[in-house]
Amino acid sequence: MVMNILGLCMVRILWIVFAVPHFPDLYHIILSCPVSWAVTAAIFIVYYGFRNRKTGVLITADS
Repeated sequence: MVMNILGLCMVRILWIVFAVPHFPDLYHIILSCPVSWAVTAAIFIVYYGFRNRKTGVLITADS
């Protein structure tokens, strides 16, 4: 849940605060959604990579 809040909410807020003043059009506001999805996906990939390396458990389709 914390990763979702950081990845989705905080990235979108930071995007609106920092990026939109430099590029004030609708395209760059809408672009916050795919950017936040990509950041959230990267956070989850890093998390699962560290978790699997630490526990030694691999997640497969059979499990």
